[in-house]
Amino acid sequence: MRVLRLIRMLRIVKLYKHSNAAIAKAAREERNEEDEFIDQMIQQRVAESESGVGPEVLPEESKIGKMLSDVTTKRVIIMVLVIMLSTPLFSVGTYSVDTKSFGIGLDLITNYDSNSNGTAFVRSFNAYLQYHKDIRTPLIYAKARNMEYTDDSTDVNDLRNSEKEIVTPSNDTLGDYYISVFDLRAETHMDAWLGIVQTIFVCIVLTIGAFLFTKDATDLVIEPIEQMMTKVKRIARNPLEAAKEEENEALALRRAEKQAWEQEKNSCCHVSESHINPSDSEEGTRNSKPRCWNRRS
Repeated sequence: MRVLRLIRMLRIVKLYKHSNAAIAKAAREERNEEDEFIDQMIQQRVAESESGVGPEVLPEESKIGKMLSDVTTKRVIIMVLVIMLSTPLFSVGTYSVDTKSFGIGLDLITNYDSNSNGTAFVRSFNAYLQYHKDIRTPLIYAKARNMEYTDDSTDVNDLRNSEKEIVTPSNDTLGDYYISVFDLRAETHMDAWLGIVQTIFVCIVLTIGAFLFTKDATDLVIEPIEQMMTKVKRIARNPLEAAKEEENEALALRRAEKQAWEQEKNSCCHVSESHINPSDSEEGTRNSKPRCWNRRS
């Protein structure tokens, strides 16, 4: 029994070795096939790139594609420049002046803070009021120590933060005693209207640009294709009739060109004859017509 078990163990070991060898051989063959496939693909790509044929070579752009691309690029550049150059026209700073006297005037009043009941203090406060009452952004509230001014027509609490400007002196220790409030509703209303006008202007520019883009695509691509399809359908329906119509169209075009040339020649000769004096000889009159015809030719 022990001998049989030993023989079985030997057979199992041999079978295990043979299976491992077969698996290793299959793996080597698979790797070799993959390496050969990769080498073939590399050689094929190299040959295609050297011969100038392959996926790396992009097709040349057509003439119509170049024209459409150039026209579109020009129109986009013009639209961007128009919008950029029009930006200052819709800015409030273009139509209003930044007033710096709000804080400077208040600082001048604080120079007389040591004598708040004096004549100089009262005069400077009244001058500050008179100067800022009738401007675009008027003064609606002012306080300087024991003196105070309030505009009865406007309530400061009814204004939004964007519609008023609160000014205090540069010396922070006097901020509780000196303060002035200005009405900015005129500026905010103008800013709002300019924003609306700017939006309308941009919409008009974009609409015109879209119309021009569509027109370019129609003139360069769609109409030629439609004309070609019409001719193909006409030829397919009746080739002889289509050929006759082509000849008639060519003859009509030649007649129109000839008629236009004759009209231009007659008008040119009429102008030449009008500059000839009646006393000129007949030979000079005859020689004037060939010069006109030669000018056309």
